[in-house]
Amino acid sequence: RFTAYAASARRAVRLAGACSLVAFDYSRAKRSLIAAEKAEFLDGDAAHWELQVASGKAERLRADAVRRGEPSAVLEEEARRTREEAAAYGEALAGRRLEAGQRSGRAAAWDEVHERNAARLLALCIANGGVYVKLGQHAAQLDYLLPPQYTRTLHQLFEHNRASSYEDVSRVIEEELGAPPEAL
Repeated sequence: RFTAYAASARRAVRLAGACSLVAFDYSRAKRSLIAAEKAEFLDGDAAHWELQVASGKAERLRADAVRRGEPSAVLEEEARRTREEAAAYGEALAGRRLEAGQRSGRAAAWDEVHERNAARLLALCIANGGVYVKLGQHAAQLDYLLPPQYTRTLHQLFEHNRASSYEDVSRVIEEELGAPPEAL
């Protein structure tokens, strides 16, 4: 019983340590990399914010009219127009940010931060084993959500599966289902 508690405590300490290092690394990178970007895009951010506020106001006016039972084609059109204008400006601003990041080297710096922290996460998953490996394998498949450095690095966890003996599998099946596999 004590051994199980000690193993659990070691996993918790490794988890806390890895999370602290990752948070510190991203915080440091954010301070240094975002500061330059903010100065460059301050006007664009303000304009985008104003467009979003205008879109929100137009949508509230439209929704209020509908709730009152007084739908208005003019309010519908204004809500649609302001929403599309804010979205288009936001997409263009994001594109300009990406291009500027590539030119300035900020994108490469973020790639390095992601690479370091993906390696930390991989080491944590391997060291803690079990469910950590399974969570890491799941994260490795989130290529639509995580930076490629994470999915590429965590993909190695698919090679870290320990094979279970037939006896262990059979015992679990019998415990869970009440009969050995041969009887099912």
